Amino acid sequence: MKKFRNNAGRAKWTKTFLILCVLFSAASAISHYSQLRLIQSWMAGDEVYILDAEVNDTIQGIVGISGLICLLVMLGFFIAWFRRGYFNLHQKVNHLNHSEGWAAGAWFVPFLNLYRPYQIMKEMVEESSFYLKTKGIKVPSDFGGLVLTWWILNILTNFIGRILWKMPDETLEQLEEYTQFAIGGSLIDIVFYGISFKLVANYSAREELMMDAENNEINPPENPEPLLPEPDLALS
Repeated sequence: MKKFRNNAGRAKWTKTFLILCVLFSAASAISHYSQLRLIQSWMAGDEVYILDAEVNDTIQGIVGISGLICLLVMLGFFIAWFRRGYFNLHQKVNHLNHSEGWAAGAWFVPFLNLYRPYQIMKEMVEESSFYLKTKGIKVPSDFGGLVLTWWILNILTNFIGRILWKMPDETLEQLEEYTQFAIGGSLIDIVFYGISFKLVANYSAREELMMDAENNEINPPENPEPLLPEPDLALS
């Protein structure tokens, strides 16, 4: 059996980029709100300065590209963390349903990526909980609801992204509808990244407990207290 591998570094980078994704999503929501106000002012016949519209477009472009890069980097770290977490669980549990490779590969297979990563994450939570309980370590019992919420939001954010990609924005009315939808999508993204941060943090804490349990098994105390001899109760 292979040795349990430290996953704290990958968890740290994943959480760092999740925080950055929250910030970029917030910036996106703000810039889209500014755009919405400009559009509605224009539709109402109010005076709108072209410079304001151009500045807002520039900000949206910078935020959009930076946010996309941040998202891709975060996904890379998350999948690396996710795979190592499943690898580590394999070192403790012999009856897992999937191989370590599927923890990474399932994200890239069409249709399979709609449910397999959720199944693996759910299995990680349940099996790690059982393992720690066999070691006498109590862990929270409401983790499953967090995993389900995380996955529903993941599917929802992807669905909204596809809708935004196909929405027309040629007329002012279409652009107004697109911008409103984009604001809602950015707010949902913020919630999703926050839930993802909590999920990574919670499972990472559990993984540290598993690592401590393994270290205690491999390196027992060097100088255990000697057993005292039992008193001789025989009658003289």
